[in-house]
Amino acid sequence: MVEIVYEPAKQLVIMEVTQYSLQEFKEILGAIIKAGQPFVLNWAEGVVFIRIPLPPTTKDLIKEFLAGKIYWSNVTFALMPKYQPTLKATGYEIPIINATPNTVMREVARWLKEHADEFK
Repeated sequence: MVEIVYEPAKQLVIMEVTQYSLQEFKEILGAIIKAGQPFVLNWAEGVVFIRIPLPPTTKDLIKEFLAGKIYWSNVTFALMPKYQPTLKATGYEIPIINATPNTVMREVARWLKEHADEFK
């Protein structure tokens, strides 16, 4: 029998945060799509956002990761009070994941909303 252990992350470090109005966010998403960059839109707690995780690719980052510390190099977000499954941006329809069930994503969204005025 295999023992299963759940160890949630202890800390998330976000290195850069950028807030846009929802209209500006849509325009940026259109530019990202045109450039061919992949991304995933997440929504929780009235916030739609893109996160760019910093993968643990060095010995130091692996050590931090195993100790429960996660790094995101960037989060770009806009306030969007109501969830919708897609966002229309510059001729594209982009799927949005309702990340509400994920504890980390939900907490990040709450934190972004609480600190939104600092990132304008």
